[in-house]
Amino acid sequence: MIELMRRWSRRAKTINSDSALILLVAILTLLLDLSTLQWAINGSNSPYTTDVGEIQNALPRWGTLHFTGYPLYTLTGSALVSLFRAFGIPPSAGSSLVSALWGALAISLLARLALDLGVPRWAALFGSLVGAVSLSFWVDGSLAEVHTMTMALTMAGLLFALRYRRSGARRDLLWLTLAFTQGVAHQRAIGFIAPALSPSWVWRRWLHSPTSTCHCAPGRAQSGPLARWAHGAASGP
Repeated sequence: MIELMRRWSRRAKTINSDSALILLVAILTLLLDLSTLQWAINGSNSPYTTDVGEIQNALPRWGTLHFTGYPLYTLTGSALVSLFRAFGIPPSAGSSLVSALWGALAISLLARLALDLGVPRWAALFGSLVGAVSLSFWVDGSLAEVHTMTMALTMAGLLFALRYRRSGARRDLLWLTLAFTQGVAHQRAIGFIAPALSPSWVWRRWLHSPTSTCHCAPGRAQSGPLARWAHGAASGP
């Protein structure tokens, strides 16, 4: 019982430490984007701001954007802009703030992905913040654009693909499916990450296939060189 309590204590400390790091990354990213947030109606000719005026006009009116319309972005963005407006934040600034919030989520998911890959906490912190200060991400997080939402859905897809490959849990598969399908519905370019996500499904299918010699995911009950290799054990006799 004492040993079990010690294990739970160590686990709680790990969760709290990881959660604190992810929260810190999200706050720092949000503050960074807020420091350069576009508050006024767009009038720039920069390539980064091509669609900003259209988005600033569409979100407070619950309208749709060009071509695909970005339904998930416009629905969530219009709701947030309306909420911000109730607190005195003008639609032009509220539209930019939507991007800042998606940006904070995207970078926090990047930090979570790094931690799940076994990266040291200090590397996950600084690595994710390097992404936050990159030119395109910082710009897109400071004005009304769809790209930070695209990045958040991409990071979510990669994260749950990794988790499903390791756990095989139905919950992780459902989250992976949600992130990827909504990502493709949001912006078709996310479909290009399918080759990075599919190995998680292929690996789990092969691991539990009747023709596989390694039916060892849950209990490591099987022996043999492949089973020992899959769990990192020595391949001795």
